[in-house]
Parts: sequence; structure tokens; C-alpha cells
Amino acid sequence: MLNDVSLRDARRVWGELREGQLVLRDKGGTVLATARFTVPDGVQRFEGPGAVDCAAFEAQGGSAWQRCAEARAVWFASWVDRAVTADVSSAGCTIAGVPLQRRVYSDRWLWWVPLPHVGGSPSRLIGLTAFIDAKRCVAVSPGP
Repeated sequence: MLNDVSLRDARRVWGELREGQLVLRDKGGTVLATARFTVPDGVQRFEGPGAVDCAAFEAQGGSAWQRCAEARAVWFASWVDRAVTADVSSAGCTIAGVPLQRRVYSDRWLWWVPLPHVGGSPSRLIGLTAFIDAKRCVAVSPGP
């Protein structure tokens, strides 16, 4: 998730960035993945070497989409644990080295369909979140 505190309003503390580009990096600065967010839905489209994007298969559904989703899960698992920063570009603003907050959910109550190709815990879900202020063009902390 990429949250923008400049989208604050009476109902929310921040809004989700809907358009832009991310470059996800490891602690040494190596690029792990790139993603574009597009309006109006803000869906992430991954790009670059090895990237798996299943957007073309979403309308088809069925086994073609399932094979793509399995390949995407393997690809994500190959780098997501090493992601620590993101370079964020949106609306003429580029912010390098935005820290990523990692949450690992390991709850035995998570619903799970076995995906033996992914490995790891069957109930492990990783969330990466970054916070920016696009109006000031800076990385920010979400606060307490």
C-alpha cells in the first residue's frame, strides 16, 4: 500500500495513492521490482525482468488465470522479504528511499488454499506499506 497524507480529509488520516510508480529496493539499493499504479482503480501493474502481471488473464478467469496467479505468487515470494525501501514517483514528485513498513500476518485463522509451489507457512501474508506527503514531496511517518 502507498498512502499519501496530503489526501487527508474529515473521514480519513491519509488516502491511498492512485497513480504513480514504485521502485522497490533491498537494503543494498538493488532493484527488486517496479510497479505502476493507474487511475481510476489504483491497481498495481508490475514490470521489469521476471515480473508477472496477470491483468490480461483477469477477464478470462479459469485455468489460465490460475496458472498466472501461481507464477505471480512464486515471483513475489522470491523478493518480498528483502524489500526495505521504495522510490516513489507521482505527479511530478519523486521521493527516493521511502521506508517500507512490513507486517507479517501469521494467523492460523487465515483462510488458506494450499499452494505447494510457494512454500513457507500456509497462513503467512506480508503487507508492505509506505507513507508520503505528495504535496510536500517527502516521506513521512504515519504517526502513533
